[in-house]
Amino acid sequence: MSTNGSLPNYINGRWQNSTAKQFADVINPATGETLAQVPLDGDADVAAAVESAAAAFPGWRRTPPGDRIQYLFKL
Repeated sequence: MSTNGSLPNYINGRWQNSTAKQFADVINPATGETLAQVPLDGDADVAAAVESAAAAFPGWRRTPPGDRIQYLFKL
């Protein structure tokens, strides 16, 4: 899943590499340790994520909370 020490985007149910050229560090505030790097996505990557989320929302909204959490645990 990880490429070059950075996290890919999770879009449309799968991990996808970003087209971003810049990344931001995710830092543990307690230790100052860099945990990961996340892409500073551009318009195309953000649009793909928003379109995917909008398409998935009607079904997700009808999913009971107990079922939703199971999907999040898998991430």
